[in-house]
Amino acid sequence: FFSMPIFQPYRDDYALIDCIYTQTATSKLYDEVVNKIIQHNVKILVIETNVDGGLKTIIEEKLKQKGFHNGIVIIEKYSTMVKMTRIELERGNMIDRIYYPDQTMFPINSDMGKFMNTFTLYKIDGSNEHDDANDSVAMLTMEIVGGKAKPQKAKAIKRPF
Repeated sequence: FFSMPIFQPYRDDYALIDCIYTQTATSKLYDEVVNKIIQHNVKILVIETNVDGGLKTIIEEKLKQKGFHNGIVIIEKYSTMVKMTRIELERGNMIDRIYYPDQTMFPINSDMGKFMNTFTLYKIDGSNEHDDANDSVAMLTMEIVGGKAKPQKAKAIKRPF
């Protein structure tokens, strides 16, 4: 699944307000992603770069074409952590720091309906058909709630030999 949950600050935590959750190819979702960014005035977007290496550039170009200049920060993160590990490590924050909509608020076939259904059916034992909803929430809690969302930079080091 392509999973793009959208959160807004709520008190000292975050609330899930919208999402894109579909099995459509990323290349067919560029306009939808840009429209959601504009609709919700997204300020920080964290992209897992192993999804699509050029997604950040495409989104920036499309936002510029639409005249959207809100100072959005788009951070690419290359994940070296196994999804299941990230979800397990972030489970406490996913429960304690995020407000979720009631599942009955959305049709089951809507993106939010599918997202919440997949999210709530996740099993810790790893026997999940899909884990993208849970992984994207774990990414939020790790990067935004945990404060790790900083652009990655190459750092020169001394030659070890």
